Amino acid sequence: KESQLLEDGNYPFSSTQTKKAFFVPYLEALVAVKISNKKNNEAVWMGMQRWYKHFASPIIQFKSINEKHCASFYHFLQNEAKKSNGTFLANSTIRLYYQKFYAIVQQAYLDGMVKDLPNNMRLWRFAVLLLSIKT
Repeated sequence: KESQLLEDGNYPFSSTQTKKAFFVPYLEALVAVKISNKKNNEAVWMGMQRWYKHFASPIIQFKSINEKHCASFYHFLQNEAKKSNGTFLANSTIRLYYQKFYAIVQQAYLDGMVKDLPNNMRLWRFAVLLLSIKT
């Protein structure tokens, strides 16, 4: 998605003001910081980032980050994300990726980028219910 926008000349992140409106550059910047601080979690952070970029548009705005969006990402990890061998992600991997994603959402809230912090406990119970149905 991102490379196609770049090729077409439609990648909207040309000004600092514009960058502040979009979630993906923020996520990428925080993932880079997290990786530089703790190398042992690099694969988890990079995996979450890769799957999030498959899931969401590179031009998703902060105002779209809400409970429904978070739950949709979790649902995507469970039901659509597949490894290169065609198998679904393990439940433990799904939980790790979602926890890392939610940490980014929490930081965006603390930084004033996300207006309302999605209720993680409600989302987590929903996700656990989905996992129990899946297995």
